[in-house]
Amino acid sequence: MTFDHGVLHGVLGPRLDHQLASAAPIALAICDSHGELLYFIRQPGVGLHSGVLAQNKGYTAARDRQATRDLGNWSRESGRALPYWSDPRFTGFAGGVPLWHEGAVLGAVGVSGLSEEEDHRLASELATSLGQHLISSGDLDRGIS
Repeated sequence: MTFDHGVLHGVLGPRLDHQLASAAPIALAICDSHGELLYFIRQPGVGLHSGVLAQNKGYTAARDRQATRDLGNWSRESGRALPYWSDPRFTGFAGGVPLWHEGAVLGAVGVSGLSEEEDHRLASELATSLGQHLISSGDLDRGIS
């Protein structure tokens, strides 16, 4: 499944505008179900490395099928470092959230530039908004392209 950039921008644009207006710029990455980058924006004023982190958060959430916050918590609690997965892109920083529909991960959202808690909250909100739009528009039934 692929996501149309016009749809992504239409759903995400108002929230991105809000982030800029509130002087809280972010980097945002939308990945497909394999963690491959589909959409990316790094807003003016956000750190350069936030762009890399947002992409890695989306990648990790899609590939590991869980929020990066949960992976980070598991890593700390189990004492296993993230290199355990043999994937240098995996991250345990909060802010990556998978987009689920009927038991399948369709993609993931990665957000960076705020606190970890705020990154996670915003990524969750964006994943929910994107999922609701895809369901209500019928794009899931048509297999978005």
